[in-house]
Amino acid sequence: MMDEPASDQPAPRPYHHGNLRQAMVQSALALLKADGLGELSLRRAAREIGVSQTAPLYHFGNKLGLLVAVATEGFHRLLAYRKQLVQAAETPHDRLHAAMLAYVEFGLANPALFRLMTGPDVRNNVHDEALEAAAGETFGLLRDCVTDYLRAQGLSVDLARRAALAAWATSHGIVTILLDREQSPLLASRRPKQEIAQDIVEIVIGGIAVMKP
Repeated sequence: MMDEPASDQPAPRPYHHGNLRQAMVQSALALLKADGLGELSLRRAAREIGVSQTAPLYHFGNKLGLLVAVATEGFHRLLAYRKQLVQAAETPHDRLHAAMLAYVEFGLANPALFRLMTGPDVRNNVHDEALEAAAGETFGLLRDCVTDYLRAQGLSVDLARRAALAAWATSHGIVTILLDREQSPLLASRRPKQEIAQDIVEIVIGGIAVMKP
């Protein structure tokens, strides 16, 4: 049997520097999913991973700093999921469909995180370069899919920004409606949420195909 470590050796600290930051973000994500934004705090996230309440202050400063980091991680995860669906699609039409639907599916699967990423608590109160870069890269992939689709339809890529904005607004609107208005008469048919989303996405893609300069 291996010898036990000498008792006079200092025990390794479980977290330090970058990995404490990542551990806090993961802890906050778990709390956000389980209990919602109202129950999320630096103190509770630190307690969940067994570090002192003051340890995360160097990395985040306050709760808003933690929320920014969590929202940034959310956009990284959304981008990874969008890439996964887009890369599995074969045609420009299917890639654009996948890019739009990825946003919807991610939002429906992660409602509290989605509201944090897109709501006013973070985006209206701070400008963070990492957050804006992550959000911009996520939107950039959607715009690339729109551009490829426009080319496939023989349309000018100069329409890409307008079309990408329409595609984003559609996906965002679908998530918001399906999350917040489940009792709406518009959804009275009780069709599966993904089926409703796919129909709307196809209508908008069809509209992009006949855009005018």
